[in-house]
Amino acid sequence: MKPRGSLIQLGRAGLRIAAVNVLKRLYRADSLAAAALVRRNWIPGPLESDSERARLDSLRGPPPGLECPDYLAGVEIAAGIPFVYESLDAPHLERLRQAFDLAGVIRGPGGEYQAMIRLATWLGSRWDHGLDAVPGGSGADLDAVETIREGMRGKMYWCEIAAKVAVEAFTAMGWPARMATASRDGFTWEHALVEAWCDEYSKWVAMDTDFNVCFEADGVPLSCFDLCHDGPELRSRGRLTARILGAAKPGLPLIDLLPYFAYVHIDLRSDWRTRRLRAGSPAGGDLATWWTARAEFGRLLTPKRRMDARARFDWPVNRAWTRLEKVRADKGGFALTVAIHAYAPFATRLQFSLNGDEWRDVAGPMELLLTSGEHRLSTRVVSGSGWAGKAETLHLRLP
Repeated sequence: MKPRGSLIQLGRAGLRIAAVNVLKRLYRADSLAAAALVRRNWIPGPLESDSERARLDSLRGPPPGLECPDYLAGVEIAAGIPFVYESLDAPHLERLRQAFDLAGVIRGPGGEYQAMIRLATWLGSRWDHGLDAVPGGSGADLDAVETIREGMRGKMYWCEIAAKVAVEAFTAMGWPARMATASRDGFTWEHALVEAWCDEYSKWVAMDTDFNVCFEADGVPLSCFDLCHDGPELRSRGRLTARILGAAKPGLPLIDLLPYFAYVHIDLRSDWRTRRLRAGSPAGGDLATWWTARAEFGRLLTPKRRMDARARFDWPVNRAWTRLEKVRADKGGFALTVAIHAYAPFATRLQFSLNGDEWRDVAGPMELLLTSGEHRLSTRVVSGSGWAGKAETLHLRLP
């Protein structure tokens, strides 16, 4: 299948590319500011995997035979992710949390995924689908609190508004969230929805609070990338299921949504309210957007960056790795100075466990006294949502 964009659409796309290249030079400072904000996602700061692996080889006085076969394995996956998350301390998020007692909304039985479903179900029942005026407008000034209140009074809004409000609501509760746009042809933005990071499954989960549905395969929630690249095959094998999030909206007919995920793009920011950008700034819009599409899509005329690598488009969040700082012989064993390094935009605590013992909080570099033999040092993040991220384990063999 070839993209169905008309010649007019192609012409408009060409003009956008030309304009973007000019504005990129004019607004370079915006990109530099965004790069500085990205550093906040790392604790204690961005980690370059190659140099950190070299650290192991350059440790002063390492005992002969020290082996760390999985040292920093996988850290390169999270390196260089340009997404800028909204701060949990943003006043509009605090107002949203308090206005509707969102902590009470998500409270209930089950794990993290069930809590996310409760929030999405609540959001999806606040208004019917329609095209009413949005409090604050549909752009950066959108007021999520007043939008929800007006929706509960009978106002009706479309999918983009549902997605933006959902991004703010999930973020307010400590879940990293992003807005995704789906399309059948890559030129027309036909649908929008929220994706939030779920530590329970260690993946992004798509929640559609307009059609009030999310998708699963064998009980595992799916992301937009999953629906784009795996959805048709999962359906053909009978493994794709739609999970209904509350009642359907009277103003929205039930349709087959899977074709709309032939193309997906994500905005690489969720701080629309607090970081205002000039029109055409490379820190927003096309140059701050990644897209992916099914194999039948060829090259699209767009300045957006195509990203078909799953590990990049669906980058991992709330991941912690152990960094070795120093190794020395001590009292018949070895003393290892280690620090935990994490990609976790909303981290509240970093924890470690040695050889399967209980999890303990750690605030900075620590020294571990280890005997000869094999050891397992596990690390994890406890995020703003209250759930723990995936544990990463470093295997050590000491002579």
